[in-house]
Amino acid sequence: MTRTDSDDYSVKKIGGIRPYFITFKMENSDAAIFLQEIQAIINADKSPENVIDEKDIRQLKKQFEYKEPKYDKYITSTLLKKQVAEDYIDLTFLKNEINNWNFKPIN
Repeated sequence: MTRTDSDDYSVKKIGGIRPYFITFKMENSDAAIFLQEIQAIINADKSPENVIDEKDIRQLKKQFEYKEPKYDKYITSTLLKKQVAEDYIDLTFLKNEINNWNFKPIN
C-alpha cells in the first residue's frame, strides 16, 4: 500500500482469523501510524456506492447470494450497485469497528 503524499507502507501480507482479527505483516513501517492512516481512510466521507466498482458488481453480488440471482441479468449495473450497497454494506458498523482497533505490537 503506497501513497504518494505519505510514507511508504510495505504491507507484505494481510491475514488473520475471521471475523475477530486482521493482521498486517509490514516491513520498515510504523504500525501505529499505519493504523491512523487506515482510520483516516475509513472515516473519509464516502457512501457505500462509491466503494463498489460497477464493472464487478455482478460477480460481487453472486458472492453474497446463496443461489445465483435469476433475474439480475435484466437489471442495470447501476441499480444492482445501489441494491448491494443498501443490503450488504454497513459502513457505519465498519467505521465503528475500525475506530475501536488498538495497536498491539507482536514481539
